[in-house]
Amino acid sequence: MLEQWLYLNKDKEVAVIAQQLQADIEIYKSSWQTGNGEGAVSGSLADAVPSLAQLPAHALTEFDKFVVAYTADQTTDVSLILKKQFNDLTNGLKAVSTYSYPEINKAFNTILFYSLRFLELRMDNTGANHSKAKYLFQAESFPKEDVLQADYFEYMQPVMLRGKIKVEEMDVAGGRADVYFEYLSFNFCTEVKREFKDTSFDALKEKYLGQAKEYQNTSAKVGILLVLDLLPKPNGIGSFESNIKLEIVSTVKDPEPRGIVVIKVPANRITPSAIVL
Repeated sequence: MLEQWLYLNKDKEVAVIAQQLQADIEIYKSSWQTGNGEGAVSGSLADAVPSLAQLPAHALTEFDKFVVAYTADQTTDVSLILKKQFNDLTNGLKAVSTYSYPEINKAFNTILFYSLRFLELRMDNTGANHSKAKYLFQAESFPKEDVLQADYFEYMQPVMLRGKIKVEEMDVAGGRADVYFEYLSFNFCTEVKREFKDTSFDALKEKYLGQAKEYQNTSAKVGILLVLDLLPKPNGIGSFESNIKLEIVSTVKDPEPRGIVVIKVPANRITPSAIVL
């Protein structure tokens, strides 16, 4: 239909955009994975064919216009600290070859951005005003990691405009992925842990990064390790920046670099009025 329209309307002003649209569709078709059972485009049409965004506003559907406005609203009023961390992390991830694939880059950046927002909110939330944050403050017993997993999943689910998000997904690297982000031709994992002995980044790397990187074997070589930090915090929970680190890992037998963003979610907290230096 697009080819027919171009044949009949080649002199119209939007013909150039239509040609770009045609090229976008061809690129999208060339990246299609055969054997996919869903047989449907994931996300909006604007995601699959970027040239659609150049069409006049009256040519867009109401949903496409909503997506544009939603994206602008979600990314305009963002703290300078979060922006700095996002830029530093994405620059570091350039060492990972699969991160350079445009579709992988775009999808993972979305997951990374909202994961950072999740940390920012949980560091600011009070238990009194936010019932979901109560598990982050001191209690008689430590919360298990599935509480963080459920909290993270529920936060991430509505912001996933593309792909699917699942929990406890089986048959990933011969095991079970905690939070699984599934797209048509690639996937990501967020591995969720809790730690109450040593939450230094060196200790977390030694203890948990082997498992986190294993989930990247057959797909995009980037992922997230989300750790519930249960150490006592008489001196506070630390800065936003101090709870985030990018690990680029490889081995002699597996030299392909893997990128894992480690995010510590401070728990076992006390209120700011009880903090001592």
